Amino acid sequence: MTNTPPEAQLARAALALRWENASPEARKQIKDLFLDWVASALAGSRSKQASTLDRVSRVYGGATGVPGRTDAEAGHAWGADGVGTIFTDFRRAPALAVALVNAAASHVVEMDDLHNGSIYHPATCVFPAALALAEALDATEEELLTACLAGYEVSLRIGEALGPEHYVYFHTTGTAGAFGAAVAAGVLLGLDEEALLWAMGNAGSQAAGLWQFLEEGTMTKQLHTAKAAQNGLLAALLASQGFTGPTEVLLGDKSLIPATTLAGAYRDGGRRLEPADWDRLERRWREKLLEGMGGDGAAADGAAGFTRFKTPEVSFKYHASCRHTHPAVDALLQVMREHRLTAGDLEAVHAFLYTGGYERLKDVLPTSPWAAKFNLPFCLAQAALRGRLDLGAFTEETLEDPQVLALAERMDFSADPALDELYPRRWASRVEVLTVDGRRLEGRIDFPKGDPENPLTDEELRDKFTVLAQTRLPEAEAAVLLERLWPMPVAGQKVRALLADVGSPSSAANSGA
Repeated sequence: MTNTPPEAQLARAALALRWENASPEARKQIKDLFLDWVASALAGSRSKQASTLDRVSRVYGGATGVPGRTDAEAGHAWGADGVGTIFTDFRRAPALAVALVNAAASHVVEMDDLHNGSIYHPATCVFPAALALAEALDATEEELLTACLAGYEVSLRIGEALGPEHYVYFHTTGTAGAFGAAVAAGVLLGLDEEALLWAMGNAGSQAAGLWQFLEEGTMTKQLHTAKAAQNGLLAALLASQGFTGPTEVLLGDKSLIPATTLAGAYRDGGRRLEPADWDRLERRWREKLLEGMGGDGAAADGAAGFTRFKTPEVSFKYHASCRHTHPAVDALLQVMREHRLTAGDLEAVHAFLYTGGYERLKDVLPTSPWAAKFNLPFCLAQAALRGRLDLGAFTEETLEDPQVLALAERMDFSADPALDELYPRRWASRVEVLTVDGRRLEGRIDFPKGDPENPLTDEELRDKFTVLAQTRLPEAEAAVLLERLWPMPVAGQKVRALLADVGSPSSAANSGA
């Protein structure tokens, strides 16, 4: 085993990555994930969370630029007027403000991607930072997607190393996501290995995100993604100017992984770790960080050090709710389809979840549309009534719908330790259904709709984009944007062309913006 720290191996692999050396599956996946992220960002762009962060961002420069202004008029140096596109009103603004607001917007409707093994939403952190910087640098589509693929590959490994113990208290998207944004931005900036390590180190020092918001139904979840994207981008920009950072931020003596996973280890038995326990944990962390990598970060043929890409493992979300609800929702829908049931046929439903999902959902009340996305009885009731959880399932009106609330009262759930053996690689659930005519039916889902083992088709992906994008753009404009995004990357095509004229004053007026 090489003595090179895993941080250096990850940085080396990220910098060595070339588009042509990535697997075909990884290339298609990162392109599809980017398209999927744009749709989620558009759908959440006029939410209270995004608009509030947008207003606050103007304090430090986010107010510059006007909708429809050209790059030649605006300039594109760092911090100059007009370096990136904020989806709230499509004005041009400095990259740090753009990353902040677009990252929050893309996590509102809960339809952004999810990687099971790391329990992490990478798109909502990696793409906002990378797109903002790519516009500023006038990068090509291929440069953008290559950088994002590097950000995914590094941060997915970090998320898996952090593991379920970290997830007990920390929202992994807020912590691992900062690394994904920093690596993607660092690759776009052309940092060398030392500077990329500084960027990763300072991203790690800013990594944060506690689950307490879910106990109280607040907006903090979107702040996690906003700050992960912005902090990662900030760390990379600072590194490009010689601002140093710790180079062993993951497994050093006072580093992120030990600091934020030992809470779980101490909690289990309340004892101090013996040296043998520490060695075992450190080996496991290192193995997770370097899974699917060759040598000391560079493959023998000089290509990328990622010998197996993890990005194809990432799931697309089919329902507009917390991913932990999806397996039970799909299991209930499966039973209803197989037995031709309607919501009126359901006397009672009991769902069984893996413990990690149960702990995350068990105390959440549907006090707001975004809190309702984490309330499993509400989600099960809406799925039974609507056939799936679309955007219309979570509104102020549905929170008070007597039919929904009455059906939710007949839904319950608990943990099944037998399902823990599969988690987090598989998020499985089963349901027991009692019908009004006395039948007892069962269903189980190991791979919810959107998992790689149960994927969305290209047609379903395009349909999802259209539905989400048209919440923000006129139908014709959404169609044009889809046709620009679908063939990515076009050789030599600049990223700025993707959003050219999107949200211009005339189209904004037509869409009611």
